[in-house]
Amino acid sequence: MPMSLKLSRRILLPVLLLGLCCAPALAADAPVMPDKTASDLAKIQAAMAINAKDAAEAATTYPATPQNAPAAAPAETPAAPAPGTSAGEAAPAVAAPAELAPAAPDSAKEEAAFIANAEDTPVAAITYRPAVAAHRGASGYVPEHTLPAKTMAYAFGPDFIEQDVIMSKDNVLMIMHDPVLDTTTDVAKKFPDRARKDGSFYAVDFTYPELRSLTVTERFSPKTGKPVFAGRFPGDSGIGFQIPTLEEELKLIQGLNKSTGGNVGVYVEVKEPAFYAREGKDITGAVIAMLDKYGYNSPEAKSILQIFDYDAVRDARMKGWKGDLAMLVLRGGQHLTDDKAVHEWLLTPEGIAEVSRYATIYAPWFSHLAVPTEDGKGYKVSNLADLARQHGMKVHSWTHRRDAPFKGFKDSRQSLDTAFKEIKLDGLFSDFPGDVVQYLKEQGLRK
Repeated sequence: MPMSLKLSRRILLPVLLLGLCCAPALAADAPVMPDKTASDLAKIQAAMAINAKDAAEAATTYPATPQNAPAAAPAETPAAPAPGTSAGEAAPAVAAPAELAPAAPDSAKEEAAFIANAEDTPVAAITYRPAVAAHRGASGYVPEHTLPAKTMAYAFGPDFIEQDVIMSKDNVLMIMHDPVLDTTTDVAKKFPDRARKDGSFYAVDFTYPELRSLTVTERFSPKTGKPVFAGRFPGDSGIGFQIPTLEEELKLIQGLNKSTGGNVGVYVEVKEPAFYAREGKDITGAVIAMLDKYGYNSPEAKSILQIFDYDAVRDARMKGWKGDLAMLVLRGGQHLTDDKAVHEWLLTPEGIAEVSRYATIYAPWFSHLAVPTEDGKGYKVSNLADLARQHGMKVHSWTHRRDAPFKGFKDSRQSLDTAFKEIKLDGLFSDFPGDVVQYLKEQGLRK
């Protein structure tokens, strides 16, 4: 690699962080599915009688696989070219008996391999390269889903930056994790009379200008006002962080790719599509149209569309999505749509086989892959990843947090070992993407 490129990469992080501090706040037939009849639900419940709070039962449903298996031996590194020669040049002849003289490559294939290995051995040795996705940006450091959080995330060198997409009353696609505004904005102070009967403030009830008038803060409990993660960005900073639009974020990432020479992709989640359908809005179609506008709708584009709703995953192909598609899976299902039975089914061999007709990525919660033991002090690896790969899907999971390790793990480092050495994840989300990037470098899985 040219020295100038190495140096540019080394100074990228401080330059971007300085910019952050100075920047203003800114159709196939439907598969056989479990229906809502009592008989079918009884079958599902009988087959998948798993209580989310009963780890022992979950471990029984997901047979354990051998842990701590010895890693495959690394490929032998070929010898470098002799001093005084460049890669691909023959070394000066050395006087030796004819019968001991090394034979020259006897085919074009061998010669090409010799040159490639001598010139770039470290790259050739990396055959397993899991992806890192910045979860809501660098949300461990800056309030989630703000443009500063995305800028900081970019500087850590992830493969993807995540966007959770909601929709305003006037059909603007906005970036926010929750369809409600309660836990990350000051909506209760600015619009105290706009809550629905359940006490929550729904973004779909507000226009774009109204949403832009809100201040985004670190996530907090609406009941107590206390931060969810006590050690993160101060909630009372007084900085006017705003809710960005999807279009703004796509422009930001493409702009950073141009100015830095990078190639960071987008990992876009359509939030609660069934809820928005009940509100008369096709959020999935709108998101696909926006990604298409910015060149992200193709198998070659560095983009992934992710959805928790099985019907929406299936329909995304009919709505024209051509790129990678991730089926997010969580026992208990979505928040605003009762699809718990469907997600139980998505954790069965039959469900995994069916979703593979549409999805290229199977993305369950990490604790479905590394199931905590009943006492919460250990875990057992399930067979979900193996089942997904048998049907041609990659396996991604979520969410690594330095300050909130998964149940069954003593710390986040141990969970990274399990993620990449045992389960062999193809991708992992993190609130601290720099931690995961650094870990992969230490393990020889990044340059």
